Amino acid sequence: YSLLGDFIIPAGSDSRTISLIARDDGRVEPSETVVFSIDADSSYFVGSSATATVSINDSDRLGPRVAGLQFLAARAASFIRVDFSEDVAAGGASDPANYSLKAPGRDRRLGTSDDVSVVVSAVQYDAAGRFAIVSPRQAIRAGQFVELAIRATAGISDLAGNALDGDGDGTSGDDYISRFARGTKLSYADSTGDIVTLNL
Repeated sequence: YSLLGDFIIPAGSDSRTISLIARDDGRVEPSETVVFSIDADSSYFVGSSATATVSINDSDRLGPRVAGLQFLAARAASFIRVDFSEDVAAGGASDPANYSLKAPGRDRRLGTSDDVSVVVSAVQYDAAGRFAIVSPRQAIRAGQFVELAIRATAGISDLAGNALDGDGDGTSGDDYISRFARGTKLSYADSTGDIVTLNL
């Protein structure tokens, strides 16, 4: 861009400050350079410092994070809304292979060898809203805890290719894992096998 118009250094002064305010647009971009230069003119003398260069480094190098999870149920179906912190690549965000759901098996505990995989049949990504709707093949029953994992490696990434920051530690490339349930009466087995019931 060219600065149009006069830039006046008042009489008796030997310098003037120009302020450049960079706007954080949330987009990943390469570093940008701004060059200020003063052209020579017969009415003044330009010294050896006729040009000043400023680099603007992008602050958007972190991978996207999961900003929110919401469980939605309608009749016999259930859906999971996953909100992302920034725009993500639609191909990865809408690929069911990048999402996995598990329900507890007979021991009623997640994270054990008898966990049951719940097939993710479809995912719809809404780029304008930055969210995905994950559709399990069968409804998740009320009161049951489930685990959702979202894949970072070769999975979810932002538009610049930065992989998902699943654990929110500022480092891209780790999966997001969350356990949740729906309903007002939730139950699970603790590490000793005792059944714990939460009435909300």
